Amino acid sequence: MNKPKKQGTQFETWLCKELSTYPGIVAERLAEGGSHDVGDIRVTTHSVGTWIVEAKARANLNVHQTLAAARHKAGHDPAVVIWKKLVRKDGSQRRVTDGEPIVVAMTLDDFIGFINWT
Repeated sequence: MNKPKKQGTQFETWLCKELSTYPGIVAERLAEGGSHDVGDIRVTTHSVGTWIVEAKARANLNVHQTLAAARHKAGHDPAVVIWKKLVRKDGSQRRVTDGEPIVVAMTLDDFIGFINWT
């Protein structure tokens, strides 16, 4: 497995475990399905239903294109992109977060639907 893929898998695993620590949230990693791939993680709650998460751990990301692709893959379920931006600083071999460690992106329509559920 190449290094970027390994980092992505580690982030997905961590994110799934982190989400599952909250009461009422069930998070499960989804197997890569080639043309049937719907996303990285399925999150289900009693209050807001099922959401599909596309998890990214990388320095650069076109969040608009990534979210559009995630929504297309998710089908009828709402989709979000959770992005951990990692950059190299001061000649270090290890990449670290830049700014906010992890951000969530969703469409305005999904956000309005989400806040109306709460």
